Amino acid sequence: MLNQLPFSTLKIDQSFVRSMLINHSTQTLVEAIIAIAKAIKLRIVAEGVETLEEEKFLLEAGVEFTQGFLRARPMTMEVLLDWLRKHSQQ
Repeated sequence: MLNQLPFSTLKIDQSFVRSMLINHSTQTLVEAIIAIAKAIKLRIVAEGVETLEEEKFLLEAGVEFTQGFLRARPMTMEVLLDWLRKHSQQ
């Protein structure tokens, strides 16, 4: 029934991301989640990515987008706009 629900993106919770590199069962579960999402053509976002190793594993496994402290800390709208201006020039 997953493919009948009205959504186009699946988000992998940070609780999975946090332990996937140290717990083989969690890593296998993350890989299965990614495979299912890809099979039913969902975009995949992983949240809570804090290390390059986590990001590398997820991107190689097929995750399209990551979010977390690796890229940026939470910020106000004003700070975000400045951050976007600075990084769009790079």
